[in-house]
Amino acid sequence: MKMLNTNRLLSIMALFGDNQSALAKKIGMNRSFLSKKIRKLAEFKMSDIQKIKDAYNLSEKDVVDIFFDK
Repeated sequence: MKMLNTNRLLSIMALFGDNQSALAKKIGMNRSFLSKKIRKLAEFKMSDIQKIKDAYNLSEKDVVDIFFDK
């Protein structure tokens, strides 16, 4: 089950100087849809997670901490 750690994702975005619009552009997603996913109104697909992993060069541990830990 996916359990988004919103604060962790937002802090990584901030480290890269990204807001939701910047991340949405990097991963090819509409900003409003990304916002819904960040607010947990929709789930990130595995393909979304992979694109975010690639965009921020995240480790497997980072991915688990952000998207799968409770």
